[in-house]
Amino acid sequence: GNDWSYHYARRQWSLADNPDLRYSQLLAFDKAMLALARERQLLAKGPAQLLNIDYGNKVLAFARAGLVFVFSFNPTTSFADYGIPVPTAGRYRLVLQTDRGAFGGFNRLDETVIYDTLGGGGTAEAPRLNLYLPSRVALVLAKQ
Repeated sequence: GNDWSYHYARRQWSLADNPDLRYSQLLAFDKAMLALARERQLLAKGPAQLLNIDYGNKVLAFARAGLVFVFSFNPTTSFADYGIPVPTAGRYRLVLQTDRGAFGGFNRLDETVIYDTLGGGGTAEAPRLNLYLPSRVALVLAKQ
């Protein structure tokens, strides 16, 4: 521990200015996340709707404020065409994702891709998105 020292327990905002550390990437993500929350008024909206919880693959998805949030907590496995149910059929695009290089990610996702739902539209099957989910990633999608 730090022997209850406040010297080391305080916030050190200057860490984000050090190019040898990753705090600048964390700050960039924080700014983007807070801008999205402010723009979409996430805290003023109703409760989240759980869409998917997959304990085995460590994937969680929910909808809130017209957005779909998908989290892959899997440390080793990426998933191609992982099906996520969504509230409404249509076209979706990424509005935020943690794999951007600016956030310290690996740029494994193409943010220009438009995702069309499968199912829904009068069929008995609920609409879903088939997504590429890299390991340890969070995605936020908005319906167009």
